[in-house]
Amino acid sequence: MKYLLSAFLFSLLSLLNGDQKEYYWQQRVDYHMDVNLYDSLRQLAGKSIIKYVNNSPDSLDYIYMHLYPNAFQEGSVKYREYLKNFGRASRAKYFKQKLKGFTSKIKVHDFNISKDGEPVLKRYSIDDTILKASLNQKLAPNEILRIDLSWTHHVGEMVERAGYYGGQYNMAQWYPKIAVYDEQGWHPDVFHAEGEFYGEFGNFEVNFDLPASFIVCASGVVIDGDP
Repeated sequence: MKYLLSAFLFSLLSLLNGDQKEYYWQQRVDYHMDVNLYDSLRQLAGKSIIKYVNNSPDSLDYIYMHLYPNAFQEGSVKYREYLKNFGRASRAKYFKQKLKGFTSKIKVHDFNISKDGEPVLKRYSIDDTILKASLNQKLAPNEILRIDLSWTHHVGEMVERAGYYGGQYNMAQWYPKIAVYDEQGWHPDVFHAEGEFYGEFGNFEVNFDLPASFIVCASGVVIDGDP
């Protein structure tokens, strides 16, 4: 038994100390957001500044973002999958009833990308829950992009994890969110009837401007205002 254990430890140490030709990397995405809630309209109006750091060994000529609330509209991929009886019946019922009162969406008003203070956005398009932006020059390893956008999120009635219910807003995946780029490339996956979320790590600094009657319940640390 002692011999087997020693052999195992030796093998483990050999792996740890071996010639590592590959190294682990992960993109970094930092968000600064100013968000206003217009309760009478059930809308969030946001301005986002995103710092995107390319820690990968690759040069990137596209940027992808998720607009998850767009899935709660007639004709979306999620909508069509639920009509074909994919996913949970308890959630599919809202879609089979034409999402009356439950429609949600994000509208992007302004969208810009810059590098070292110079604009690098060639064009962008939105299809279902995915925004695709092409760059007029590639983002090389260790370079940084700044993404500026203003947007409006219309909040529908509560479906799944998000929406308006009983005077409160339950928000999940509610802001324009950068898609993941990893060793397999970009993951611009639409919001399906079933699935899970995949996101990059980074810091979030979010300023909320709300009617006085609302209380914010969220993760993170309050740095200004009433805690």
